[in-house]
Amino acid sequence: MAPARRAHDRRGAERAGTVETRLEVRPRWPLRLPTGGSDGVMRARAGVLERLLHVDGEPVVVRVAQPTGTRVVFAARSETAPAAGEAIARMRFALGVDDDLRSFHERFRWDPLIGPGVRRAPWRRPVRRPEPFEALAWAVTEQLIDAPRAIAIQRRIVAKLGRRCETTGLRDLPDAARLASVSPALLESYDLSAGRASALIKAAREVAAGRVDLHADVERGWRRLRAI
Repeated sequence: MAPARRAHDRRGAERAGTVETRLEVRPRWPLRLPTGGSDGVMRARAGVLERLLHVDGEPVVVRVAQPTGTRVVFAARSETAPAAGEAIARMRFALGVDDDLRSFHERFRWDPLIGPGVRRAPWRRPVRRPEPFEALAWAVTEQLIDAPRAIAIQRRIVAKLGRRCETTGLRDLPDAARLASVSPALLESYDLSAGRASALIKAAREVAAGRVDLHADVERGWRRLRAI
């Protein structure tokens, strides 16, 4: 991850056992924050994105604002400073704040197919997830169905099985252990097909048991997941 050109990091704001970490970053390429999420885990209020994440099981509430086109401010609150810092790093990656798309823009801005879109919205970035297991789980739910139906399935999983912050009301996806413990019939009741329900549970069991580490030794982990 590239270092921020303008950044400050404040730790130690102790309030009721919590730590607040703040970071200000200058994007390396034009950026516009998204206006929220469709799956029920990220919301926007008055231009501020809010997201509940879990770092090694520790809940962290992250807020992201863009006061100007050249400034993005992150704030995270958790029980420990390392968890807050890691959650900010994950959101920074998910939002693509450090991506420099200059070479892509220069190569494709006059492309006859995608050039108009590249010129019209240079801030567009690939959609990312802050947690690898989250990307895996949602990829399974989105397979071979239309987007509105996949979003409805994801929202049911978040509402019924996800983790919730009692203070903010924000929700996070269930972790691998939680998904590993449910029955295929339950996921099917959320409109997930039988085959994909079984695949999601099997993949969750591999991650929960430590046989697949999505943060390290990724190629070995994906070989196991591809077998599923």
